[in-house]
Amino acid sequence: MPEGAIGDPVLAVTDLADSAMKAAGAQGIASGDINEEIGSVYEVIVNALQRRRGGGAD
Repeated sequence: MPEGAIGDPVLAVTDLADSAMKAAGAQGIASGDINEEIGSVYEVIVNALQRRRGGGAD
């Protein structure tokens, strides 16, 4: 997770999701496996950022 203020939240989510998927791929984890297990990586990251800021995620 980024430290401090996030300048562009959409860009931050996109960058984090891309990095996570690349790291998973490098470990041999297929994107389909991730999507099956957690759903949208973007949604998970958005929820985490909202919780970090103190805004409850639904």
